[in-house]
Amino acid sequence: PPALSVSQPPPRRRPPPQPLPAAMMKIAFQGVPGAYSELCIFEYFGAVKAKVQPLPCPSFDEAFAALMEKKADFAMLPVENSLGGTIYRNIDLLLRRNVHIIGEHNFRVRHCLLALPGTKKEDIKTVISHPQALAQCEEYINNLGAVAQNESDTAGSAEMIAQKKLKGFAAVASALAAKTYGLEILDEGIEDESSNFTRFLCLERIPEQQQTRPNPVVSLTETRMKTSIVFCLNGAREPGKLFKALSTFALRDISITKIESRPMKNIANIIREARKPFFNDFAAQSTEWKEGGGERLRAKFQYLFYIDVLAGIQDKTTVNALRHLGEVCSFLRVLGCYPESREMSIAPPSSEAKDQSEPTQEAKGDKAMKKKGAMTILIVGFGVFGQFLAKTFVKQGHRVLATSRSDYTALAESMGVEYKTMDHIEELFGMDKLDSIVLSVSINSFKKVVSSLPWKCVKTPLKTVVVDVLSVKIHAKTTLLSLLPPDFGILCTHPMFGPESGKNGWAGLPFMFDRVRVTDRRNCEKFVKIFSDERCSMYEMSCELHDSYAASSQFITHTTGRLLSKLGLQSTPINTKGFESLLKLIETTCKDSFDLYEGLYKHNVHSKQQLTHLRKAFDELEATLTQSDEQNRKKEEEKKAAAAGVHASQAEVNPRVAAMKPSATIQIHSLATALKDEGKKVFSLAVGEPNDTPCPKPILKAAEVALRTGKTYYTSSVGMIELREEVCKKLKRDNGLDYTPGQIVCSNGAKQSIMQLVTALVSPSDEIIIPAPYWTSYPDICRMAGCEPVIVRTEAKDSYQMSAAQLEAAITPRTRALILCSPSNPTGSVYPEEKLKELAKVLEKYPRVFVISDEIYEYITYEGATHTSFASLPNMYERTAVVNGFSKGFAMTGFRLGYVAAPLKVAKLCAKVQGQITSCPCSISQHAGVAALRMGMKPVQDMIQDFTTKRQYVLDSLSKMTGVVCSRPMGAFYVLPQISAYYGRMTPDKKQIISDSTSFCKHLLSEYKVALVPGIGFGDDRCLRISYAGAMSDLEEAMTRLKKCLDSLVEA
Repeated sequence: PPALSVSQPPPRRRPPPQPLPAAMMKIAFQGVPGAYSELCIFEYFGAVKAKVQPLPCPSFDEAFAALMEKKADFAMLPVENSLGGTIYRNIDLLLRRNVHIIGEHNFRVRHCLLALPGTKKEDIKTVISHPQALAQCEEYINNLGAVAQNESDTAGSAEMIAQKKLKGFAAVASALAAKTYGLEILDEGIEDESSNFTRFLCLERIPEQQQTRPNPVVSLTETRMKTSIVFCLNGAREPGKLFKALSTFALRDISITKIESRPMKNIANIIREARKPFFNDFAAQSTEWKEGGGERLRAKFQYLFYIDVLAGIQDKTTVNALRHLGEVCSFLRVLGCYPESREMSIAPPSSEAKDQSEPTQEAKGDKAMKKKGAMTILIVGFGVFGQFLAKTFVKQGHRVLATSRSDYTALAESMGVEYKTMDHIEELFGMDKLDSIVLSVSINSFKKVVSSLPWKCVKTPLKTVVVDVLSVKIHAKTTLLSLLPPDFGILCTHPMFGPESGKNGWAGLPFMFDRVRVTDRRNCEKFVKIFSDERCSMYEMSCELHDSYAASSQFITHTTGRLLSKLGLQSTPINTKGFESLLKLIETTCKDSFDLYEGLYKHNVHSKQQLTHLRKAFDELEATLTQSDEQNRKKEEEKKAAAAGVHASQAEVNPRVAAMKPSATIQIHSLATALKDEGKKVFSLAVGEPNDTPCPKPILKAAEVALRTGKTYYTSSVGMIELREEVCKKLKRDNGLDYTPGQIVCSNGAKQSIMQLVTALVSPSDEIIIPAPYWTSYPDICRMAGCEPVIVRTEAKDSYQMSAAQLEAAITPRTRALILCSPSNPTGSVYPEEKLKELAKVLEKYPRVFVISDEIYEYITYEGATHTSFASLPNMYERTAVVNGFSKGFAMTGFRLGYVAAPLKVAKLCAKVQGQITSCPCSISQHAGVAALRMGMKPVQDMIQDFTTKRQYVLDSLSKMTGVVCSRPMGAFYVLPQISAYYGRMTPDKKQIISDSTSFCKHLLSEYKVALVPGIGFGDDRCLRISYAGAMSDLEEAMTRLKKCLDSLVEA
């Protein structure tokens, strides 16, 4: 008899083409037209749905009656929902009626919001549907601001809106209901829980002549089979009775996929009403309800047990299990044997059973056609996946050719594949017969390969279908449509399996395809048939729909595996099954090349959205976990605020700001100021400013003139054009750099310039590399911008300079920028040009990494050391922002004037940020800055000469202090000596242990009135920072007291 093909899950599955029955098949279902059950029928009978006539029935009982009374050939009825549970009425009717199960379908429920055409979502006031559907969309409806109203069913609600023209109403129903009743879909996929599936069973009545020895008319395939059984245990109370019944399967390694107990009233009558056991061989023992002493007792609670097992009824192990089960049961019936929600063939209903042991004429003819209609297939890209496809193509009798960059001639010959290297590509493309060209190349190289192939050499383009097998489809589709000549057919496919998952055959494995452009339908269908003949689960869907699904499945799977791999998870002696699954996920995802993962991200816009959703979900999860802690913290803050007389509105602060530590420099400066206010003399070497050097007179005069002449108004937000032009001249003169005024942004100090650069460049989860010791503000600037500082520790023996190897080791895919300060605050280190070139060479490998070059101390160098601007190095100009200012070189710290010179795009971003914060710098400071850049370098050189003397004095003094290690600074006006040799000692009164740089600096300030900055603020707790820019007299006294302090410390 002609076979009927049945298929499974959404969206639009297409099983192998089968001969169609001559007459229409009537399929009974419960509901009205447009119901989810009707949509399920069309999905299940996908390939032959043109020959299917759904028959709506008011109730489940009437659907069974239609089948039994031969008004319907089959029935499609739901038995359970993943959210709502079992539909017991249909389970009960299965037992009472002479029907058997011949197939199942796991139907994905996708709720849609339907309304009259022209209705907008904001117009909806009331949403009607079946109560269960409304419950499944409760959150969506609440967010919509509408009221839910119960009706009898989903499609019926849609029908009501259409018939009564209900304005302001919407129905939750299927997309088919919208088409059936002429409604508009306002939104789809509105269910709150995405894993919403209903399991449907396809039922057939058992012909009368088979009722004494029933035999399901099922053509079994190699697909895994499932068998549904109902049984009843006898009434005698016996320990372990249910265990014994279920163990009949466990002992034979047969998996039970479902078990359900059903309490039944008058169970004996129900069993008598039910027909004889499905297979006479499994007749159970007589039904008696006995308990000790032979007294007949009827148990108060009697149960039927429904189970599904993963096994076929004709398997010997299954037969033995059922016979064994029959020995411990009072009743046993097999409800059906069918493929496990996969492809199967069912014979059309017939009053006479036919012997299907011999192949039909159609089947014999099909085998003959396979050889006669063999395709000529060229595979471009003969890597692992190309070889994997070729094996099956050859097995089916097709002529397979292949080409690739590498020479696979020997391997191809062993597989029966004709192989030529890419040098002969024109010869391959110019063959007389070429039915299909399969592009089996990587996602990232796909466009390049397609554009390089000799398409003009193909002699019969109209008969040649070009097939891609990428994991992303929109990219493949748009590339082929834009680059291929219009004569070629285009078939976009995704075999969603590989050599590992497909090593034992392709049966049941998913294959997606989209006929993008059909020029030869026969060749197109023949190629698709390759996969349907292998019994793949066939999914015909658009490339766009595929990518939306793949982003939430394939990309998330790969992301999860790679994310977990970063944690370095290892197997433990107490692994749970869930943890074993995670380890397996890591193994399988990381086996795939990173190019594949990168391609899934780059070429699927939905993947980027999924990453955003993933971050948001993680944040929400973390917030949920810490909710109680956060609530307790807020209560404590409110209590503290109330105790301090602070208003409750001021109690909560931004957590990023709350996590910031006060600047170590400012902290020590504040303590020193407090001592000064008490009238005590403090020798401060803490603040980094040339406070013993007067600001040059030309600068002061320019500021005075600006004040006198009314230059007290806003300027351009990025600074006066006159100032920016002078900055450009300075950069050309001193650094050999060419910038235009549009690339210069003047700010209220260099610190603001750095903050704006980081804010403009980074995204959440980005990383910025910072060599330590560092200027104290760098890490917190990064954290305020939402990125993570990555600290690279350097040593005094290396002049506190980061090596190229250290830089490369610190770079990750998340690295966005490097902050480099030379000459350095706090170390005084000056990177020589050759060392900078080594760093630049590393950065050339990582084009995403931007460089923020802090050059505020560029004029202050010693002993012939020279400053090199990072932007002046080869290939670094376009990826470097130069930060500089007037505070240090011109003794203008109080004027608060700095600038950044950057590529135009970056400069515009900084200007955008500044426009929302401070707007322009102080106008008076800008006029002073112009004067500073025009006055010549003599005042600067005089200041450097003064610093040179002070620097030498400090170095000489430190050299006389036992245990102090000091790198020789070649720039700026700082020294960073290591004093960690003194940690663990005690103050002379033995009341305090010096455990770190902070405790030492506090002791030095309180007892010796010398203010230095602890190294912990600069990322190195072994050190202290000494600024020698102050008065020489203060410097001399401070160094004397520092030595005395160190010498006074005693062993603990």
